[in-house]
Amino acid sequence: MEWILNFLWSYLCASLGLWLLRKLTRGRFPEKNAWLSDVPEGVGCLAILLVFALLIGVLLLWVTTRAST
Repeated sequence: MEWILNFLWSYLCASLGLWLLRKLTRGRFPEKNAWLSDVPEGVGCLAILLVFALLIGVLLLWVTTRAST
């Protein structure tokens, strides 16, 4: 059950981080951040968010298990 909460928390952090990154870089460096403008809103960026969420979730799970021992 704890790993599900860690996954959801990391998914939320990753989605907010990606949203903030897209808002801050929109139109500033179009040649360097073109991949950010190609990522569609909503469902299209689910794959990117899942990768970030999995990485952060694994990291949080590792940290919590290390802290409990």
